[in-house]
Amino acid sequence: ILRVGHNTTPRLCVDADVFNCFKDDSGQFKSSLHEDIKGMLSFNDASHLAFEGEDILDEAKYLTTTYVKEIKTPIGTSLSLPKLVSHSLELPPQWRIQRLEARWYTEVCMKEGDIDHDLLKFAILNFNMVQETHQNDLKDMSRWWKDLGLGSHPKLSFARDRLMECFFWTTGVIGDPRFYYCTKWYTKLNTMVTTIDDVYGTLDELTLLREQDITKEALECLGSCPNVIRSSSMILRLSDDLGTSKAKEYFEKAAENEEAGGHYNLGVLYLKGIGVKKDAKMACTYFIEAANGWSTKGIFPIGKNVPYRDRA
Repeated sequence: ILRVGHNTTPRLCVDADVFNCFKDDSGQFKSSLHEDIKGMLSFNDASHLAFEGEDILDEAKYLTTTYVKEIKTPIGTSLSLPKLVSHSLELPPQWRIQRLEARWYTEVCMKEGDIDHDLLKFAILNFNMVQETHQNDLKDMSRWWKDLGLGSHPKLSFARDRLMECFFWTTGVIGDPRFYYCTKWYTKLNTMVTTIDDVYGTLDELTLLREQDITKEALECLGSCPNVIRSSSMILRLSDDLGTSKAKEYFEKAAENEEAGGHYNLGVLYLKGIGVKKDAKMACTYFIEAANGWSTKGIFPIGKNVPYRDRA
């Protein structure tokens, strides 16, 4: 409750001064707090949500962390308490992936006797349903990646084939299965970026690409390089799909809607291409300047120098 809706619904945000009730008249935390181990664990979790200037939460973090470290082997009848303590010391729950954290907590609750078993069954059912949904989504992504052919391309054997990692990362950021459309495109984008990141040009090639105009002769020369055209078309097709997808239409409508408050205006302008070309040119300039600096200092990338046309 401490931070729920801090930006969207400020009325739900609880001020950190609410924890002053745990202090005595001298301004120190009450010694009786040590009697409630689970309460101290919850207090420790809340302290990691502190904003700058919230001194009381900084004090609480020091107090609870010190206390929890001293009870690595707590005395009590609860079978889950030792796991809760070690889990809290490892990483605060709000810093973890929510769906995996729910699975871990479900397993802990299964060992407890004083729990709502109906609620536990519902939690397990919910996790299994979401898991099945993600598995079906991953199947779709795998078919797309296989049809694309980049992962198994013989000339891209050096590139990382990270579809599963990209999908897992995306579901960690966008865990709600209702947002499958967004999950799908983030996975595709991250997978393509990972592959492209492994295909880098030499300094001379990139300088030539940035400074030289694309001539008619250069375009005619591409006719003898079908593999280059095919590989480039894959990237352009994905870019075109991203730019013309239903997501773009949604953002445009949201920007025009007064209730949206104009939150998407900059994103829509960028999607329409306003400022993209200028930013890309500026980024290339910075990259070339940095690469020239490395070259002057004798700093070179590790690995075999393969011509860009062969890697692409």
